[in-house]
Amino acid sequence: MTKPMAAEAAVPLLADDEACAAAIARIGEVERALQRIEASKAKHVADAASEAEEKATPLQNERAELEAQIRAYAEAHRQRLTDGFRRKSAPFTTGECEWRLGTGRVIVDDRPEMKPKIFERLKKLGGFIRIREEIDRSAIGKALRADPKAPVGRVPGISFEPPVESFVVKPTGAELVERL
Repeated sequence: MTKPMAAEAAVPLLADDEACAAAIARIGEVERALQRIEASKAKHVADAASEAEEKATPLQNERAELEAQIRAYAEAHRQRLTDGFRRKSAPFTTGECEWRLGTGRVIVDDRPEMKPKIFERLKKLGGFIRIREEIDRSAIGKALRADPKAPVGRVPGISFEPPVESFVVKPTGAELVERL
């Protein structure tokens, strides 16, 4: 049994079932109009993105080609440009080139047959295994739904918000319109 909605502001009541049916039909019309607007917006956005990509592609290609030429020149003259490798950058009148060594990254083979072997070896080495403890919210929720007076509900800092009933209107015939 559903509870009546709490009135925040005075909402005029519909006169009868026929008025309610008309209001639901109007929601369907409004939703279809909104869907047409959304489809039109999506088409305009897609067109603008396509046009921008079309304009950007030759410039991106030119940039990549220039970067490759600059890198080849800088690599060929690196010793001179970096003062015998003492600097990590090479200044030019319009900018500079830099050589930066990025950070490495550890890649762990996550295949099921490898994980236990890796863990075993790392445990023997010591200091490379981390155990993460986290609160299992779904288990707490399950326990409190089963018994609202469960001991876990008395733990300071733990509270439970019961589910909120929602009201949904789904007019028939409000299928998505085909995108343009």
